[in-house]
Amino acid sequence: MPVNLPPNGTVRLDTINLSEAGGGNLLRNPSFQLRWVAPNQADGWTLTWRPGRPVNAKGPKDWDGEWIPLQNGVTYQLAAQWKANPSEDIHRSVTLRTKGRTNDSPTVTHPAAVTSTNRVVTITGSEELAWVTVSVRGLQPPWELLESVTFKPVASPAEKPKPSAATLPKPPNIVVILADDLGWMDLHCQGNPLLDTPHLDRLAKQGMRFTDAYAATPVCTPTRAAMMTGKSPARLGITNHAPGHRPGFVAKGRDLAEAENLTYLPLGEVTIAERLQKAGYATGFIGKWHLSDRKGADEKGPWELQLRPEHQGFDLNIGGCNRGGPPSFFEPYGIPNIPPRRTGDYLPERLADECISFLRTNQAKPFFLCWWDYSVHYPIQAPEHLIQKYRQRAGIKDPAYAAMIEGMDSAIGRVLQELDTLGLATNTLVLFTSDNGSLFGNEPLRANKGFLYEGGIRVPWIVRWPGLVKPGSTCATPVITTDTYPTLLEAAGLKPLPAESLDGESLLPLLQQTGSLQRKALFFHYPNYAFHQRNRLGGAVREGDFKLIQNYDDDSLELYNLAADLGETRNLSATNPVIAQRLKTQLASWLKSSGARMPVPASSKP
Repeated sequence: MPVNLPPNGTVRLDTINLSEAGGGNLLRNPSFQLRWVAPNQADGWTLTWRPGRPVNAKGPKDWDGEWIPLQNGVTYQLAAQWKANPSEDIHRSVTLRTKGRTNDSPTVTHPAAVTSTNRVVTITGSEELAWVTVSVRGLQPPWELLESVTFKPVASPAEKPKPSAATLPKPPNIVVILADDLGWMDLHCQGNPLLDTPHLDRLAKQGMRFTDAYAATPVCTPTRAAMMTGKSPARLGITNHAPGHRPGFVAKGRDLAEAENLTYLPLGEVTIAERLQKAGYATGFIGKWHLSDRKGADEKGPWELQLRPEHQGFDLNIGGCNRGGPPSFFEPYGIPNIPPRRTGDYLPERLADECISFLRTNQAKPFFLCWWDYSVHYPIQAPEHLIQKYRQRAGIKDPAYAAMIEGMDSAIGRVLQELDTLGLATNTLVLFTSDNGSLFGNEPLRANKGFLYEGGIRVPWIVRWPGLVKPGSTCATPVITTDTYPTLLEAAGLKPLPAESLDGESLLPLLQQTGSLQRKALFFHYPNYAFHQRNRLGGAVREGDFKLIQNYDDDSLELYNLAADLGETRNLSATNPVIAQRLKTQLASWLKSSGARMPVPASSKP
């Protein structure tokens, strides 16, 4: 029914009630769509959905709203602001639809199941508010329904519809490539002209490169746990590399005993592999795991005591064990579950072979390939012809390290080419990043692996998803390893479990350039001594351009404006005490809510 609205006002989709279908059969993914018909003389309008991400659609053209999944007990609101001729009618209609599990299942519309009422409520003498209430009850699904899916905005009929995660013909394949100890400036596409990384450069040109991406911690094990679970290392209690140090360890000349640290990923934690496996994905893990070190299963401990990838949702595991690095990058590698083949084979190429085999075997169904490469971890080894190449290049400080980076890039290129050859690339999300900063120089960033300065935690981050991510795009929004889990979950059409306490946030609004993230800050907690024992125990928070580091030993603060001082050379805490104290308070609140384990004075430890 048309409703006359004032020239300036707000319309809200106020309430949606979803009941269970008969017999307790819960309809899990009905969706509704609100269509906005713009007034002929509208100067402009803005729509915003709540809860969830803002759509931030703008006019004056007509707009077909996004399909919103409904959940019991949730109130959905649409706020619309406009300027229009007061005599113009504003029409809106709501349609409910459901979709079956298989690709060829039809979309079903239930117009009779939806009731819509409009009423105008006077707020003040001159201000009016139009309400639309939609009730959905008792639908009988003829099939088992998918889990709830968030649908993206649908273009008007005059425009070419934009694809979304939910409108793809089938679930996307997912490939996650995690480099080991690769620094922020260790790729040509990151601004290093001395290095040749053509395949990762091409990946960046075909996708989105994040300029302000962070590892969850400055060392490997906790970052890997965060990627698997979407939880911060502080919440997991996994805050240092495995096996770490003995309990209560105090570095020489220091006043604090480091916090207690869990050295393995407990089986009770739900991983992204387990979620995707349960959703029908073939799951394969290839490379470095380093989440296995429970008591009695350190790097030389019994194989049967290790918690390996096959215990955490992976159908296949090649190379995943409790080793932090291989004794050699040339076969024999010293990794127990990489079957011997040819003496002298280079490890990245061997792992690429295993990845290609997995792709060929599982190309007929959705797959999740997790390739956590051992490169470019110590020992620094590469094919001799590449080392010779960089020895002849001016400006290269470590030819072997540069050669190792190119060797890794070459292996990745073979896997990307196989996706093309098999015709899988167009429906495959590829994510590439690193577990922490480089062990070597990270100029212009300060410090390196094991430190909370940018050189220890800022990393490359590239995502390619043809048709959904704009080629050659960049994003300056700060993102972090914990975002991987919710991002892949939503990309696959899944939602978090009710009991999950996720610290990460889905990056799909950034990847599809449809909105922003809800969070305002990133938090870090490193209460342990790194392997080099030169770092101070501390926490950090980044909000906007500002980054605060709190040193736990003397409670001193370091405040940096990263926009003006990326190298963190000028501590602004004394000249900006209000900002410093505000960020310190935020960090303290986050540590408390995460249940973070803290270091203690050395004198309190035996």
